[in-house]
Amino acid sequence: MRLGYHWRFRRYSFVLVLTGLTVLCNAMLVASEIVQAPNSPLKIFISVDMEGISGIGTPKMTNGSGKDYALGRELMTEDVNAIVSA
Repeated sequence: MRLGYHWRFRRYSFVLVLTGLTVLCNAMLVASEIVQAPNSPLKIFISVDMEGISGIGTPKMTNGSGKDYALGRELMTEDVNAIVSA
């Protein structure tokens, strides 16, 4: 009987800690939105590597000395522009 009590207490404590962390994270998100100036523009950082671009089929498209590198750069530019315009 005593063992069941400890198990319930531990489970209850875990739920309390998890709830507290959730509330704390939400409060931090709200506070960060309040601190940000209302008219400041949204800044997004986009990092691109050519290996993940659509249309890249060979290593020659991603290597600066490859014969298809110019095509690879065009494909990368098109993909990035598609993301920016979305």
